[in-house]
Amino acid sequence: MGLAQKYIPMVDFLAQALGPNFEVVLHDVSVPDSSIIAIGNSHISKRQVGGPVTDLALKIVKAGLKDNQDFIVNYNGRLGNGNITRSSTYFIKNEHGEIEGALCINMNITPLLDVQEYITGLIGNTPTANNHHNHCNNLETAVEVFENLHETIDDVIHAIIDKVLSEFPVTPERMSAEEKIEAVKKLNEHGLFLLKGGLAAVASSMNVSEATIYRYLNKVKN
Repeated sequence: MGLAQKYIPMVDFLAQALGPNFEVVLHDVSVPDSSIIAIGNSHISKRQVGGPVTDLALKIVKAGLKDNQDFIVNYNGRLGNGNITRSSTYFIKNEHGEIEGALCINMNITPLLDVQEYITGLIGNTPTANNHHNHCNNLETAVEVFENLHETIDDVIHAIIDKVLSEFPVTPERMSAEEKIEAVKKLNEHGLFLLKGGLAAVASSMNVSEATIYRYLNKVKN
């Protein structure tokens, strides 16, 4: 039995103790493509057992934690429908300090953000109809998002690729070899190549062969 498996009873306990507004998720990060091994109140993100690791957890597994952190609390995530969560994660480590799992709690705070905006409108600085529309459809402009809670592995892969490629001033077709190598370096730092299908997806997005991406990856690892 893996170390993370021992925490499965905690999932139902926390889900029932905290109530239906809190999703509780247990990940076994040794299998990032299907890391979710237990989930309570899954109606919040629509994820299921067998679902993938998040982009944040993947990056932490790749890079490690600073200062021997055991947990991170009260950061913001984004659901597949665009809603915002307030999230916290406890890292399950083995005797060598290596992360084997993660126990996560997510609360959908979008209704609270809407109430906050409504109250602000009542006491001053009333938002225009256009501002309210932007708030509902682009909450991340007002709330910094650190994690995306995707339902499928393809969603995770393409979200990471899109994020990294958006940091470059030109499209992949116009990127120089040096820029493509830098992009592969950043994707590797995000842990993308720990996921099955990650390398093929990058090759497709950058319009090069898988052999080329593999060559770039060897360069940045050396």
